[in-house]
Amino acid sequence: MNEKPVELERTAAAPQTRGGSTDGATTGFVAAVFLGFCAIAFGGSEAATKADGISASEAAKIADGYRRNRGKLLPVALSPGHRRDELMRALHMPKSEAESLIAMVERGERTLGRLTLWDNLDEDGDIASVTAGGFTQSILLTRTPTEILVAYIPGRPVLITGERDGMGGGVTMAVELSTGPVSIPPLAVGQTIALPIQ
Repeated sequence: MNEKPVELERTAAAPQTRGGSTDGATTGFVAAVFLGFCAIAFGGSEAATKADGISASEAAKIADGYRRNRGKLLPVALSPGHRRDELMRALHMPKSEAESLIAMVERGERTLGRLTLWDNLDEDGDIASVTAGGFTQSILLTRTPTEILVAYIPGRPVLITGERDGMGGGVTMAVELSTGPVSIPPLAVGQTIALPIQ
């Protein structure tokens, strides 16, 4: 079943660009700076910090949309046009592991796909890891999307684990699949979820 995700999730998951019109993140930032200034100027002992904060109903909508969504990793073809060192740089792992993984792809033991991740709520230092085909990559989640290569075994899961919750509220992120942006339910540190890939 490939139903269209709830519109709220598409908006929440979409990568944010800088410049142009004022978005909610900019408004939120200005408000946070103003409130922090007021807290200090008018007797507050410390500025407020913002953690990922979503209501239970928002979390339920994200989880429901996640369960309904299915997609594929975007394909990456190994061809003479792809330079091996460029591919290895896109793998967030030690060089020896990256070389081993590329060799497995060249032998047909793994399939290479592209995955884009970003923090879709507050950029607060969250870290997630992506595990597939016996290899793990750790990613610092920012509002700017990060593209990684994932060498996976078709039919086996691609796992995402919450590694560090920056300032509370869970490890929050969205990923880009062939069907578009998908919000991942907030993860606790150590919690693992399988990507909804076909």
